[in-house]
Amino acid sequence: MSSPRVVLGAVALALSTAALAGTRRLDVETYRDKVHGGWLGKNIGVLYGEPTEFGIQWPKPGEPHKITWRGKELTLENTADWFVKPNGAHDQDDCYIELITLEGFEKFGLALTQRQVAELWQLNRPAIWCANAAAFNNFHNFAIWPPLSGHPAFSGNTTDIDAQIEVDLMGLISPGMPNTCEKWARFQAGITNFGEGTYAAVFIAQCYSAAFFDDDIRSTLQTALKKVPAESLYASMVRDLLEWHAAKMDWRDARQAYAKKYPQAHGIHAVANSACVILGLLWGEKDHTRTLQISTLAGWDSDCNPSTAAGILGCVIGAKATPDKWKEPLKDSYRNTTVKFYKNPTPISELAARMAAVGEKAILAAGGKVVEEGGKSFYEIPIEEPAPPVVDKATPEEIKAIRKEVLTKAMATLRSPSVAAKVTEEPEQRVRQAVAETDEAMRQIQRVCQLDRTLMDDSVVASVSQLINSSWPNLAFRAAMILVERDDPRAMHVLSRIIGLEKAPERLLAIAAFGRYAKDETCAKVLLDAFEKESDKKGAAARACLKALRGAPAPILLKVADMADKMEPALRSALRGELNELRKGAAPEVAARFADLSVKQVFEKWSRDWTVVDLGPDMSPGIRAEYLAKANVLMTHPLDRANACYLTRTVELAAEKKHRLEFAVASHDAAGADWELRVLVNGKELLRKTIGPVDGKPAWQPITVDLTPYAGQKVTLRLENAPNGWSWEGGYWTVPTLASE
Repeated sequence: MSSPRVVLGAVALALSTAALAGTRRLDVETYRDKVHGGWLGKNIGVLYGEPTEFGIQWPKPGEPHKITWRGKELTLENTADWFVKPNGAHDQDDCYIELITLEGFEKFGLALTQRQVAELWQLNRPAIWCANAAAFNNFHNFAIWPPLSGHPAFSGNTTDIDAQIEVDLMGLISPGMPNTCEKWARFQAGITNFGEGTYAAVFIAQCYSAAFFDDDIRSTLQTALKKVPAESLYASMVRDLLEWHAAKMDWRDARQAYAKKYPQAHGIHAVANSACVILGLLWGEKDHTRTLQISTLAGWDSDCNPSTAAGILGCVIGAKATPDKWKEPLKDSYRNTTVKFYKNPTPISELAARMAAVGEKAILAAGGKVVEEGGKSFYEIPIEEPAPPVVDKATPEEIKAIRKEVLTKAMATLRSPSVAAKVTEEPEQRVRQAVAETDEAMRQIQRVCQLDRTLMDDSVVASVSQLINSSWPNLAFRAAMILVERDDPRAMHVLSRIIGLEKAPERLLAIAAFGRYAKDETCAKVLLDAFEKESDKKGAAARACLKALRGAPAPILLKVADMADKMEPALRSALRGELNELRKGAAPEVAARFADLSVKQVFEKWSRDWTVVDLGPDMSPGIRAEYLAKANVLMTHPLDRANACYLTRTVELAAEKKHRLEFAVASHDAAGADWELRVLVNGKELLRKTIGPVDGKPAWQPITVDLTPYAGQKVTLRLENAPNGWSWEGGYWTVPTLASE
């Protein structure tokens, strides 16, 4: 260990109050074990709840308890029915967002800034949703950097769950230091959330922080509550659950009491999902299995909630005391496919050790020490008297003022000496710097104008309009996008010009933006011409043109269909998702035309006899050379949540013979993956079966369908890969064969 040490003589307990006033002592090995336990629990919980995410159904408050998932009633006793033991942990947004922050700490130390974290998001491009996606959109597309990226002035997702599932690290690096913990929790939360969303993050981080010195769950929750504004919705929820638990209310009654009292906070709301976490922690009574079950069955975002609950519990008891039945399936392996800084896979224990190393730096920075006694190492941690919780406020007037301030600063940049003048006066590098600064200002102006048109006065329009003819396509594009907010017809002409610049980086964005004019036949023709230039390619421009053409007049769409009809099958297959979308909401003749050409495929290397119809684009469907020890497998996916993908074949069955259809099907190997197989003959359903794991593992399931009743007839066979939950719905097929005797 490279940190400074003070060597003392007496032996102390692993966890005790230090003799020195104002500090507490924590055994270094205990600290590391608790960090490991927290990170381990987080991975266990998210994998446990993964199949059920937003799939748990509850009755209305006041009705008899009947918790269902995919049509099956669930209790604490049968929750194992959904859980497939993982072969190691895999990437989840609950985990990789924190790993990006950990990367930031390891690269920049405790001087890490929120903007540096945001820039690491841009580097790693994680899959994100809700408040995370809103924040990323703000800083990536509009140069609205943290903390404004998660502020109500620029985000409508400030109360979402995101921050509370991404602050475990901040609690783990702040053992027993409530003020330090709050600082770091707000650092992370401020990128994406505000108000109730941030209070949730502070509370969850505080639970971890308190767990290093308190193994009583109720006491830990009460300690964490001190850092949440008493008047907040979040604090009210925590107080209620503590009260209902003390009154020995059944956990299901408590869940429904919450649902009734807080109708404004359901779904992805941080308060609702924290309630599920607390239900699991209180009513789970420090039992890992029961904690996982209750926090999952409570519903809503039911993979994040057991992840947080099991993480906190893991920190309370440590990795060594975590039951083997939960930690062994993870095989101390995290399959990292998001954060480029860490190898794939990375041991869970290694990631925990990296977190603990950052934690040591945080302890020392807060005035702590590393001391040695009797051959053991301890942290001497300053006792922090909890400061009053920070209250987030954002009135409509304050929101408008913040937007106006951003606009004013951006306009000042815009009104500085022009780029055109700098071209002749400054070296090229300075010109590019001026263009970059102008581009950032234009992005900020665009975002403000999107959110509040009343701030877009004539002076803003006049300044922006000076750039519509800029030789820099990025500046012309941004000018057009700002003018769009005033329905200025000049915007349409600028976008049309940029679409014609095939090498302009902004061309794809211009194509996408031009889709707002696609209902006008003249404008749709611009997109049609662009698509014609791209129609022999699989690139993003062709896709962008097709997406922008949704809602275009029927004559234009029929011309698109004619072009698609002349494409090579492989190219048409690559664009099938976008071509399928053009069917939706289109005139009947257009829908029929696209249905006829864009969704029927024959995979000749798999089978020439079967045609695949309505093949959805998810999970990269197509031929697999091998899957689950079978060769030449076809993987399909439903078109969308409402429409099955299906295999079809028309065949004449000989009279006076017995006939049967034989094939095998399987599901994807991810936890919770399944789909519904339907077999129809001449439109009549003969078989319906859920295809999922067998004995907890993905496996081939042999299917035999008796066709003897149809002997002597010409029949159309239809084998459907139907959606049933929209979670890893890919279907795997061997070639269906007809046997006659």
